[in-house]
Amino acid sequence: MPTISAGALKRMLHLPANVVVSTPRVEDDPRDGSVVIVPVRPHAHDMDRCARCGGHGRPYDRLGVRLLGEVAGMVGSLLSTDEYLEPTDDARKQLKDSAGVVLDLAIAALEGVSEADWKTDTLHETLNKALVEDGGYKPRLAFGPVRVAMSGRRVSPPLFESMEIIGRDLTIARLKGLRAHL
Repeated sequence: MPTISAGALKRMLHLPANVVVSTPRVEDDPRDGSVVIVPVRPHAHDMDRCARCGGHGRPYDRLGVRLLGEVAGMVGSLLSTDEYLEPTDDARKQLKDSAGVVLDLAIAALEGVSEADWKTDTLHETLNKALVEDGGYKPRLAFGPVRVAMSGRRVSPPLFESMEIIGRDLTIARLKGLRAHL
């Protein structure tokens, strides 16, 4: 495993995310042993063009991160097995008085979805029907508490894809966990 100096790590974490062109890799350097190579775009003026490239962007472009160091915080909830994620201060402020009712409706709706049907489209349809169509909530009020329960954050990776990745049991446990802490 290569050793990374604190200065190099700090510089790497402050790279604008949209200038990184591929996955960092480890290479042998005859002078320094193993080094981490972070491939970046050669010119700063390419950053603006990359930000507008749409579907050709890197996955972290679509996460809404500006710096490479922000990626870990954004996707950390996908890797966590915790049944309750403490909301950040700004996420807690976003929760309205209706959050408890919204979470109860979401839990009831999702408990009816089988493991075999636990797919992005099914989750979107189920929650949209339960919270927006039947519940009468605007999407922001409907999905905000669900997003906070899934990630502990106000801004997160795509909600329904995250729920599919996290899985049925952990998704429902996180919804119940936030509900219990309101």
